[in-house]
Amino acid sequence: MKENYLDKIDNALLSKQQNEVQMINLGLAVVVLLFGYLLAFGPAQDYFDAKQSTLKQEDDNLKFVQAQNNYFDNKLRELSYITYNEKNWAKFLDFLTSAARENNIKVFSLESKNLKVVEKEVQPMLDVSVSMEGGFHNVLKYINSVEESEMVVDLNGMDIHSTSPNLIGGNIKISVWGMKYQ
Repeated sequence: MKENYLDKIDNALLSKQQNEVQMINLGLAVVVLLFGYLLAFGPAQDYFDAKQSTLKQEDDNLKFVQAQNNYFDNKLRELSYITYNEKNWAKFLDFLTSAARENNIKVFSLESKNLKVVEKEVQPMLDVSVSMEGGFHNVLKYINSVEESEMVVDLNGMDIHSTSPNLIGGNIKISVWGMKYQ
């Protein structure tokens, strides 16, 4: 019968001394480990490199999003300072009277009321009511100048009617919008 390969190896190793057999076993173990290392290291290194690359991309993305958050946070603080500021509201009320003078409008009354404010919401902050009278074109210029003012305003009510043959008058309701951020 045929001798199998393991029997041949056993017979060859029987004639060898113990230390030679240990050296052969050690050499075979090194070859097997080296072969296993070469097979496993390439894919493991590729996997590790891919995960490192993904981690770096996510880290860069996180830094970008944090920078955007800081930018928007700062802009919202600036906006809040501009829109939720009683000095600016006083300047706006002063602007209403000076614009009326420039457009030859007679202001009978100017009333303002602070509204309840909810933090971090864009909402009306101040309601203003102007009772006035002037020529038709002058009233149109006045309303246009109010709409083009620096404050974010909403003309949410107009009750305008003829008061004499050459004049119109009435009441304009204005909301000043803004946001209290902090």
